[in-house]
Amino acid sequence: MPNFFLEASLGHIDEVQAQLAQNELDLRREIDSLQEELKRDQDPGRMQLIQEMISVSFEVRQDWYVRN
Repeated sequence: MPNFFLEASLGHIDEVQAQLAQNELDLRREIDSLQEELKRDQDPGRMQLIQEMISVSFEVRQDWYVRN
């Protein structure tokens, strides 16, 4: 009887390992997708525009504080 439980447990281990392998593959795909999205979002031209907008906003605030 103990051999039956051992074989059943080993069969279950194979299922768990297969599910873990699938989970790992899914996570790798998601990471790849997120890395590609991050690369697209890090457009240097866009970053320059954002920095310019911050700079203009800072200058406007500074002028406002000086006047008041």
